[in-house]
Amino acid sequence: MADLPRHSGLFYHGTKEEVRLGDQIRIKRFLRSPIDAVVCYIPGISPKHKDMEYGDICRWAYRTGDDSIYINCYDPENLQPPKSLSLIARGTGGELLPDEPVEDGQESDE
Repeated sequence: MADLPRHSGLFYHGTKEEVRLGDQIRIKRFLRSPIDAVVCYIPGISPKHKDMEYGDICRWAYRTGDDSIYINCYDPENLQPPKSLSLIARGTGGELLPDEPVEDGQESDE
């Protein structure tokens, strides 16, 4: 995905609210308590990370309170965040650093 825009192109389900870096979000889960997280990586907005953008692959991510990083496919023309993910508040911070390791096995189902 060359020439990524400076906006995410991702929108919270059923809204015109764009997903932004630093957003505080809540993920509702089936038969489990919801978890809160922070959007920590968006291609084209975040400083490039080798594990998040490579070849034609781009991914966006959020970080939970225990520092787990959940990775999602970034293809805003064909795939938007599920309705289980909602905006709590706009925020800043929590960004994924360009040299920060991303653990395997923590990819989300979204």
